[in-house]
Amino acid sequence: MIIDRLDQLQHYFPLVKNLDLALAWLSAQDFSSVENGKYPIDGEQVFAIVTTIDPVNLADTRFEVHRSYIDCHVVLSGVETVAYAPLADLAPEIDYTRESDCQFLTGHGQLLTVEPGHLWIALPTDAHWPAIQTGQSNPVRKVIVKLAVD
Repeated sequence: MIIDRLDQLQHYFPLVKNLDLALAWLSAQDFSSVENGKYPIDGEQVFAIVTTIDPVNLADTRFEVHRSYIDCHVVLSGVETVAYAPLADLAPEIDYTRESDCQFLTGHGQLLTVEPGHLWIALPTDAHWPAIQTGQSNPVRKVIVKLAVD
């Protein structure tokens, strides 16, 4: 998993295919006027989902992992607490399905705090648990850019 400031995203271009397209799209947006929804960047190869999420209680969720897409989450407002664990450290709860590109897993991981202007990238080997409620958690507005894995 990668966590950094949005203005550092270009340093990861050699590691993640089409991340340059994501940054170009992100840089061109005025998110104060962008509504929640799905936005194509390069068809189904690269697309963005703008969303507002109410954090959930730890007991009410679980880790997830994707195989067909890399997730790049950019926090626009609010503070997001996300859990991370290497895929190898977790037990499958349900089988992976290509249709949903998601598998849910159980186990323990590290809690990380991501502030506005920062991002986190989850690779197919990175299990993640987004938007965890901590104390007085407020909604998190963010962009999730999905980058197809070849």
